[in-house]
Amino acid sequence: MKQLLYNGEVELVFDEEKHRYFVNGRQVKGVTSILKVIAKPALVPWAVKCTVDALREEWKPGEAYDEIEIEEMLKESKFAYRRVSGKACTIGDLVHTWIEHEIKGEKNKSYVNPEVKNAITQFKNWKDGHDIEFLASEKKVYSRKYDYAGTFDGLFKVNKASDLKKGVYLFDIKTSKAIYPEYWLQLAAYRQALLEEDKKLKLVGHALVRCGKDGQFEIQTSEDNQALKIDQEGFMGALKLSEWENAQGKK
Repeated sequence: MKQLLYNGEVELVFDEEKHRYFVNGRQVKGVTSILKVIAKPALVPWAVKCTVDALREEWKPGEAYDEIEIEEMLKESKFAYRRVSGKACTIGDLVHTWIEHEIKGEKNKSYVNPEVKNAITQFKNWKDGHDIEFLASEKKVYSRKYDYAGTFDGLFKVNKASDLKKGVYLFDIKTSKAIYPEYWLQLAAYRQALLEEDKKLKLVGHALVRCGKDGQFEIQTSEDNQALKIDQEGFMGALKLSEWENAQGKK
């Protein structure tokens, strides 16, 4: 997918299969790749739980297992977290695609899977319950100043204030079990790149819209200038650490 930015001076290409960004033929880092340098302690107990759950399904009380059977069970359970994570990614991809089509007014699919349906229903209820105008969907950006690229879910404009302030928000859709702190760093990175290219755009703030697979819904916003600044500094710290990490690999 090719896109021209900065009045045609920058050609941004996204390789969907390899999930890589290229600017004028040169590969650049993506926002999500940069943020991988941040430790996520919650993932460790989650991965352990996946392993324990997988072993619980395999082991039968009162039965004896030989060495080969035990090794096979352990091998299968060792990577149980990958199967769970893969399923979650598939659900997230389907939900994001449906929302993209919905925003663009394109023909959409109907899904049978209850987790996908739950997430879609929550988004539709939220959208229909607010005076919201979507200005962009699956927006790709590139920061000339810091040399990174990324894709965020879009921009929406609140025409009538309610639980949201009136004005334009940069937003991302999440299907995760919670809204995690590093998500705000993502949005700060997208904001930086977006405003570099479009200096006239005025944003009220950021919004994270969580359409949970379990049917839970929440929206959190960040509109405070100090908070937005701290998030921006946090992303810059991650970017520096990512650059350092790359430099170590080249030594």
